[in-house]
Amino acid sequence: MDKEVLTTGKSILDKEDYIPGNRKTKWGIMSKIPILDLDGKIEGLLGFFVDITDRKKAEEELYSYQVQLKKQNEELHIHQAELETQNEELRQAHAELDSVRKRYFDLYDLAPVSFFTINQKGIITETNLSSSIMFGIDRDKLINQPFAKLIFPEERDIFYLRNKEVFETGKQLSWDMRMLHTDGSPFWVYLQAKPLQNIESIIALINISAYKKFEK
Repeated sequence: MDKEVLTTGKSILDKEDYIPGNRKTKWGIMSKIPILDLDGKIEGLLGFFVDITDRKKAEEELYSYQVQLKKQNEELHIHQAELETQNEELRQAHAELDSVRKRYFDLYDLAPVSFFTINQKGIITETNLSSSIMFGIDRDKLINQPFAKLIFPEERDIFYLRNKEVFETGKQLSWDMRMLHTDGSPFWVYLQAKPLQNIESIIALINISAYKKFEK
């Protein structure tokens, strides 16, 4: 800086730079003004500075914070974009699930065949509208009831053994058996039992009483 002023003869005012002699540890705003003799020749320099080291450190910290904040904002935007994508995928999954539920309702609940879902203890966990019609019992009153209550007493042991076989072997079984209407009258059904994830079985019933009468 001194050399530049001595060479050009021009003053340098308010230049930010490291303060000489401090091994670049301190910053200052420095000015250098040439001192001229009567002939206009430079005979010396007038220099002064203001220590701005603390301000520079604050600026550097602010810059570092801004860089970090910018990075965090970029990461936040990326995260928001990912969340929006996930939300859209979740919305689509919900829409597909609703569609599956509707199809399930149409297939299971409105089927002309009576369906029961029972657990390993023989308790009804789910049933459809056709079952309510077949037995003359409100569907809500069928839930959490033993399926055996709907079976003709002499057939209950057979059902117990075959349903046990369904759970143990994982095979689908079917046979004819008698059930009981809510009024106490027996009727014949074709029963099909199918395991469901080894924790439940699905029972399908078709009334074949008319067919049985025809057999006789």
